[in-house]
Amino acid sequence: MKKRFTLISFDLIRTEEPDISYSIATILAYLRADVQISEQYDIDHLSINLYREYESHFITDIDKVIQHLDEKLIQSPDVVALSEYIWSRNLTGPVSAYLKQRFPSVKLILGGPEITPVRVEQISEGYPFADHLISGYAEEALAAILLGKKTDLLITGSPDCNRLVSPYLSKVITIHDQVKMLRWETKRGCPYRCTFCEWSQVAGRKVIELPIERLHEELKLFSTLKNLEKINVLDGTFNTKDSYLTLMDAMGELKGITFSIQTRIEAIKGKNGDKFLENLIRYRNIFPEVGIQTIVPDEMVTIGRVENREQAGREIEEIKRVLLFFRDNRIKYKADLIYGIPGQTKKTFTDSFRFLIDCGTKKSNISTFPLRIPKNSKIKEDDTKIRVYPMFEGCPIDIVKESSSFTAEEWKDINRKSGTMKFEFNAENSGGYGKILLATIPKEFRLVIHSKFGYTRYKKLTIGLQVTVNTPFIRSFFPIVVRWKRVGPKEFQHIILTKSNKILIRDQKSLFSGFEYGVIRSVEKAIDPHVFDLHVDSYPSLDIARQNMGNGALLNFKYIDEKKFFSSEE
Repeated sequence: MKKRFTLISFDLIRTEEPDISYSIATILAYLRADVQISEQYDIDHLSINLYREYESHFITDIDKVIQHLDEKLIQSPDVVALSEYIWSRNLTGPVSAYLKQRFPSVKLILGGPEITPVRVEQISEGYPFADHLISGYAEEALAAILLGKKTDLLITGSPDCNRLVSPYLSKVITIHDQVKMLRWETKRGCPYRCTFCEWSQVAGRKVIELPIERLHEELKLFSTLKNLEKINVLDGTFNTKDSYLTLMDAMGELKGITFSIQTRIEAIKGKNGDKFLENLIRYRNIFPEVGIQTIVPDEMVTIGRVENREQAGREIEEIKRVLLFFRDNRIKYKADLIYGIPGQTKKTFTDSFRFLIDCGTKKSNISTFPLRIPKNSKIKEDDTKIRVYPMFEGCPIDIVKESSSFTAEEWKDINRKSGTMKFEFNAENSGGYGKILLATIPKEFRLVIHSKFGYTRYKKLTIGLQVTVNTPFIRSFFPIVVRWKRVGPKEFQHIILTKSNKILIRDQKSLFSGFEYGVIRSVEKAIDPHVFDLHVDSYPSLDIARQNMGNGALLNFKYIDEKKFFSSEE
């Protein structure tokens, strides 16, 4: 009689994605392809999708989770593997205790990004119910445990890339008609040692390339998917090792699909760097995301981007060279900055932001994120005054809000500064649509909209801005308030309150049917560009706003330029 193996995952899967996460699918594909394991085990997967089932990024109601597991776990498992992510780490302890209580003889295996940095001496206190912990990649390590080949408490996984099984080609991931976005990997690992990143603690920074033949077969499959719009490449650093330039040629041929790649901008140099830049000009569907993080030398050393200030100076020049190349060749990209770095101040954060602007980066393409420190990161050892707190009350994600260079109050100023930006938006080039990603809220910023019509010839004109708040995380707990004030001869302000699927607009001028959006309009002397000051907050503000603790929101906005929405006077 076969034993039963159950893999439990807490996932964040949107409607436009496949019904199973990529990381879980790769494990299942590997195990199901192993003849010995298939002969000995029935393999199940229990996914709890936080987005669809809880409308949230995380769960604080542990009893509800346990009830969910009670309903789903109908048959008794012999072995359970539980994956721990940053958004689910508050569940690992209670769920492990529940599993051991309900199934006393079950063998419990823990793995995932939050388990990888754990040291042996930390297991008994942090994970007392675990029989095994897997550090690193799980496929081969999990198979070895199931077949009795490994019995250690802490097992390090480092797979043979030639034995890994494609979750797409094996059809573990089935792609339904609604799927518009996929995740894909071409390699594993990252050669760099950034102290804020989990990649630096996986497999000793070794980079493993997947077989090029497999990758081309997957791209061939993707080319047949009519509704597919975007592929997020999961590689820690895409532009490393040998095959990425060849892959770019194949990716560039899929012109209807946008590829988002994580790019180490300082590595874009030499012959390979020149070819990489040529490919970005040639293939406009490949979109690099560059993690600048900071351009302040001491801060670069602190987070492990460089070894010393001299190297920092050279790297900053390389960053500037590439960004100016992006600007001159109109290459679309996104740049990331981190705030809350030990040694950072409001001024140095502003310096990094200003550097990007001076190099031609659009404000709307700059994302700012609070510093999160992985378990056992060296950065804590270097600054004993670092204090981490939950992003907001009840959230399992901890971020740095105090260090030797800034107090908790000063961190709030930096946090506010990270959102006090001006976004330029050209309605003519974008078709009227735009997006602003806010890493945290509250945020204040100015939105400048350049019209595609010659409105200055009108004495009066109705103008409008449609704003959509896209953040199921927030909707589960607090409504969002978007306040905007038209900057011009006649200033006005409107408020949108959003909660679940309902909206309330005060002083409303117009309300459109649909999901969580509203429109403001005003008839006044026509000017171009149109300028709005926006403030995004939670409501009621409670401690989440007063303490300036927030989570992200994506604002989708559309400049209303259809004739039916306008009235004008010559």
